Amino acid sequence: MSAKIRTIILALAVLCIPLGLFAADDPMMGTWKLNIPKSQLGNPVPRSIIRKHIPIPGGVKVVQDRVDAEGKASTGEFTVKFDGKDYPISGDPYVDRLSLKRVNQYRVDGIGRKDDKTATTFRWQVSKDGKTLTYTTQRLYPPERVGTIIQILDKQE
Repeated sequence: MSAKIRTIILALAVLCIPLGLFAADDPMMGTWKLNIPKSQLGNPVPRSIIRKHIPIPGGVKVVQDRVDAEGKASTGEFTVKFDGKDYPISGDPYVDRLSLKRVNQYRVDGIGRKDDKTATTFRWQVSKDGKTLTYTTQRLYPPERVGTIIQILDKQE
């Protein structure tokens, strides 16, 4: 291998390191556990929720493990970029598309749609110390689900 090619490969490797560090240092990413006593949840109250925010280029993959009020476990996941465009999701009876916009390092705003209607608007806000994620959802549609839900999630080490 020529010295020129080695230099190019080394330069590319050095440039990629900060991208990896940025993803690792992103306060939005990681594993989050629902703090039920601190949250304002609708009925029925789930027994537990664990959310994993996994970085992807320009967005996030979210994997959520949930145990409902009756003890039934389920897992859901979606992958969405932070570009404000709609991305199809499955497994949610009230939302079939999501769009996310990264406002800053600590905040993401989103919209959930169902059948071309805005069903929810929401915000993910990480505390400045990176230990708490506040997930505020304003449910707008269908009429029987209208209201505000506030999930307080604690960062898991």
